[in-house]
Amino acid sequence: FVEFGQVAEFRNGLNFSKDHYGKGCLLIGVSDFKDNFSPQYDNLKEINPDGVSKDDDYLKNKDLLFVRSNGNKALVGRSLYITKNIKALYSGFCIRARLTSDEIDPLFLAYYTKSKYFKQFIAYADGTNINNLNQDILSSVKIPHYSKNVQRNIASCLLAIDKKIEFNNQINSELEAMAKLIYDY
Repeated sequence: FVEFGQVAEFRNGLNFSKDHYGKGCLLIGVSDFKDNFSPQYDNLKEINPDGVSKDDDYLKNKDLLFVRSNGNKALVGRSLYITKNIKALYSGFCIRARLTSDEIDPLFLAYYTKSKYFKQFIAYADGTNINNLNQDILSSVKIPHYSKNVQRNIASCLLAIDKKIEFNNQINSELEAMAKLIYDY
């Protein structure tokens, strides 16, 4: 195992006032997490980042976002894997993790953050049941340190399964629509 803080750097999101809502760049907030693996880019709100953001604040491909705090304790610790180089920021209720080492495959890490082991670790850090996630807790999370080849194999198997599930869900939706059309006819 390797500690998350040894292979990544963390940064809290930005707080915006209502004056900043508008056009400019995409904004990922807590409501965008749901059970998604990656953001639904077409559904993101936009914000005018002028005067608030710096270059280091923007998301990059292969970053991970975590829900830092929320009134709903079940949302704390959820993650999103950034799959595109886009101009996007993230709210102050989120923490960004960016790998600083090539020891850990980003896709493998993204899948690991969805595992029950990761969730158990952050839920009971320091022996207490947390309502908020912070950089210290994330830094101390133990990440399995398999060889890069093993990490890539695990991630590619999980990705193939996810793609198959997505494809099957799409087929089910189309079949339901056809069945409704036939029934209505």
